[in-house]
Amino acid sequence: MEMVTEISVPHPTEAKRISSLKAIRLKYLDCCCGSAMEVKRCAAQTCALWPFRLGKNPNRKGLGNLANFAMTAGTGHDER
Repeated sequence: MEMVTEISVPHPTEAKRISSLKAIRLKYLDCCCGSAMEVKRCAAQTCALWPFRLGKNPNRKGLGNLANFAMTAGTGHDER
């Protein structure tokens, strides 16, 4: 007996826009059969999207909270 699964695809005008990071995360979840743990454990480091697989942009690491930076700027104190 053949099992049929119906997939509902939204009309292009009804599609919700998502961020690039969210799209990458969803692609990784699709690639790893929906398992967030498998996304985290992914060993395909040669994949161009690998650094973004957790939904974070590694290029923004360390930027932190700009308000906190403004409060500590010029005080000579680093509150890390």
